Amino acid sequence: MDALNSSEMLLESLQVHHDHVIVVTDRHALAAHEYWHRKTGSCWIDAVWISNQESYSCSGTLVALQRLEAPNQLPRSQLQINFAAADQVVKVEFMVSEVSHSEFEVQVLRERRHRRNFGDEVYLSNEEYSNLAVQLAGSRAAVGRVRTLDIVGGFWSAETRQCARHELSLQERQGKTLQLQRYLAAQEAKCPTPAAPGRVGCRN
Repeated sequence: MDALNSSEMLLESLQVHHDHVIVVTDRHALAAHEYWHRKTGSCWIDAVWISNQESYSCSGTLVALQRLEAPNQLPRSQLQINFAAADQVVKVEFMVSEVSHSEFEVQVLRERRHRRNFGDEVYLSNEEYSNLAVQLAGSRAAVGRVRTLDIVGGFWSAETRQCARHELSLQERQGKTLQLQRYLAAQEAKCPTPAAPGRVGCRN
C-alpha cells in the first residue's frame, strides 16, 4: 500500500505484509468503525501497533466480515473489529444493515475485553480506564444510524480519499472506488469553503 497522510486508520487483519499496510474501504466496516468511535468518544486508539513507526496509530483492525444476503432483505454484514488502547483490547461484533443508499444502521452485538502484554508503562487515569470499560452492547446506545457522508467525509474516514487499496474482490473494489469518487465529488460541490488540511468535506 502507498504511504498515507492520515495519522489514524482502520486496518485489515494481518495489516503488515512486506512493509505494506492494508486500509479498509468496505462501507459496512467503515460505518461500524465510525459508530463505535462516535459513541465511545474516540478513546480506543492504539498508538503502538508498529514499534518503528510511532507517528502512526491504529483506530481498529477488521478481522472478519460476512455478507448476509437473502431475498427481500436489506443488504447486511456481520463483522468483527478489534480495538486497542494501552493494555486494553476489545473484540467487537457488529451487524450493519444498508437501510438506504445514504444511511446504515449499526448494531453492536457483543464485546469481549481482555488485557494484553504492554511493554511500556501504562499512563492512564482512572477516568480513562472507566471510559474504556463502558459497554455499548446491550445498552440503548447499541443501535444507531450512520450516514454515508459520515464514513466518506467524516473525521475517521478522511484517509479514504488516498486509499481504495483493498476490497473483497476486484469487481467490488472497482465499484466502490467509483462510488467513493461520486460521493466525494457531490460533497465537494456542496461545500462552500475549502476543507481543513487532512480532512475531507464539510463538517457540521
